[in-house]
Amino acid sequence: MVGEFDKNLNPAEAPLETEAPLTIAEGAEAEATVEELSAEVTAEVPAPADAPASPSDAPESAFVSYYESIETEDESEPYRASRRPAWLRALVAIVVAAFIFTCGWYVGSKGFVSGSSVGDSGGVHTVVNRLDEAATLLDEGSIMDFDVDKATDDALEALFGALDDEHAEYMNAKEFDQYLKMMGGSFKGVGVLLEQVDEFVVIDEAYPGSSAEEAGAQFGDVILKVDGEDGSSCENGHWTSEEVAAAIQNRDEGDTVEIVVLRPTEASLDAFVEAANAGEDLPKLEGTEVTMTMTFGEVDLPTGNYDMIGDIGYIALVEFNDASGEFVEDAVKDLQSRGAKAIILDLRDNLGGFVDQAVKIVSLFVEDGDVVQLKGKTKKNSITYTTSGKPICDLPMVVLINGYSASASEIAAGALRDNGRATIVGTQSYGKGTVQEITGLSFGGAIKYTIAHYLTPNGTAIDGVGIEPDVIVEAGKNDEIGTAGKDAQLDEALRILNEQI
Repeated sequence: MVGEFDKNLNPAEAPLETEAPLTIAEGAEAEATVEELSAEVTAEVPAPADAPASPSDAPESAFVSYYESIETEDESEPYRASRRPAWLRALVAIVVAAFIFTCGWYVGSKGFVSGSSVGDSGGVHTVVNRLDEAATLLDEGSIMDFDVDKATDDALEALFGALDDEHAEYMNAKEFDQYLKMMGGSFKGVGVLLEQVDEFVVIDEAYPGSSAEEAGAQFGDVILKVDGEDGSSCENGHWTSEEVAAAIQNRDEGDTVEIVVLRPTEASLDAFVEAANAGEDLPKLEGTEVTMTMTFGEVDLPTGNYDMIGDIGYIALVEFNDASGEFVEDAVKDLQSRGAKAIILDLRDNLGGFVDQAVKIVSLFVEDGDVVQLKGKTKKNSITYTTSGKPICDLPMVVLINGYSASASEIAAGALRDNGRATIVGTQSYGKGTVQEITGLSFGGAIKYTIAHYLTPNGTAIDGVGIEPDVIVEAGKNDEIGTAGKDAQLDEALRILNEQI
């Protein structure tokens, strides 16, 4: 059985969003109880008068290849089997523009504070003062040209690179615009998920309904050429996934791109995947060259899917984007109308997203209870979010998690367990227990930085630890995720619930 690769995945065409993402509470139909947790309170920074009202004013742009991969030492997580329904294929071990991997966003318009009136007291303001000193000398005496935009980008990237915060970053106007598109559940591209395996760039998935799927792209295809270029002129003498993504993205909507791939034989691909998963030398791939023509355009990202498995409703959620709460609500209502006697919520390989969507989903199953506690540096960022008090389902429930369930997935799983609503099945979750704020800047772009740790309703810290399942079930390397009888973790969830109904 052919298996998927789980490391160093890059979505080849995933940009960044169509409308401004919600704030952590906006649209969540949840109540927030502000708590004065033991944290240092600092002065609030006022929003600049010229700050944009909405990041949606950012200009249209092609996707900037900007990825962040999950790294984990958990060797128990298998490489997923490829032969399963496309709508069940989770986005494994990737973070698109650092979006899926953040457990929640605050979107604001604070901007930067001028350092001219701040003393040289250490920290970030010291950097600002030093830059101001040097910039003043350049303004007064330099006869050379000065690229303000490049200097701004370089300075902010250096500033965030020096910050001891692995989730912090600066996005310029184009990157922020595309991040926003991504969070809307769509992007411009051809619709393939790429993975780097040594010197090979391999197609891991063609998104449903995309031009790539229509052209016949499939798991295991190895990129050879993009518009006739074979990658030999690249820095390493061969393509990287980022370089392929950039080459594909460098065009306008409606333009076509010709991609030549090596399509390995089944036996050759099986041996290749087995060696890659075992960390062994890769065997030579044997197969035939296939030329495909794809059209660059809008690609919809799957939020998930659902179906009945016997008397049990099964919901697979890919990510916590701004449509996830509504998707799960619609799924639960439909499954109950079809006679579901229990619910499985599959959060495996779900790297998270908006906190408000986690609150919304938990509120579907919990009438009265806390969802998550945030503990930050300021009073504003030290908040407990509670359910809306309007549940629609009281059926027995199991939540599935694994080592790639992170952030908002862990919030939802922890809240459902702490409130006594679900049994957790699978393997230890990733342990991403921090919240990031994204703030739009007055001159375009945005910054993202960590503002709080989060705790489950019972006060359990998640960061670096994760959630331990009530029932630990390891997945087999050849398991077909989401397929009853071929998915050990799903089968255990079905067994537990069938005993309760």
